[in-house]
Amino acid sequence: GLRVSGNKPELIERLIDFYDDLTFEERVTRDNREVWYANYELIAARSYSELRAKKLIVKDLHIEHMFEDATQFLFEVKLKVPCDRGRKENRADGRLPLEGEQSILWDCKSDEVAVNLQDHLDSQFDGYLRKEREHGKQPLSFLVIAPSFTPQSIKLAHQYKARTNWDIALVTAEGLKHPAERWTAQEPDKPFPVRLLSRTELIDEERAEFLLSL
Repeated sequence: GLRVSGNKPELIERLIDFYDDLTFEERVTRDNREVWYANYELIAARSYSELRAKKLIVKDLHIEHMFEDATQFLFEVKLKVPCDRGRKENRADGRLPLEGEQSILWDCKSDEVAVNLQDHLDSQFDGYLRKEREHGKQPLSFLVIAPSFTPQSIKLAHQYKARTNWDIALVTAEGLKHPAERWTAQEPDKPFPVRLLSRTELIDEERAEFLLSL
């Protein structure tokens, strides 16, 4: 797949660069999202140095789109759950359509530090839920997917639930990838019961393991 043009020193350098790249096997995948999914936690945490070392990013602004695309891949391919992407402004990054016009919305927040729900709930997520309802849908909950969350975020999520009756699940990147890996291994052809994520709580890897046992 390498270019064949150039003089001999250029060809040699191109070959050396190719085999020095530890991710060259992943680059030939038919779906780039699979590569991003394999580095899901690194992308969520904006681990720039490691992502650059793996030659996954050129510009920092690419990370947010990679996080969103990898999440769509996780739902569609790993969990076998239909997933619609939000392509317009003032929409969540994605939605999981359920029966009877019901849905679960999700949004990715990659950050080098713990995400504070207060920075996004009233200014973004509440509007996304209300817009979904205005379009005749019945949103059940909102999944915020991030590397980690501040301690006060879960308190704010419970306050929002009491005020609106909408669940806000704070899902860590490893808390979402863990059940995806387990489900793929155990039930490769069966859709994941995504309603398990529709709850107001922090879903990390340990909690995800418990949910899988229900």
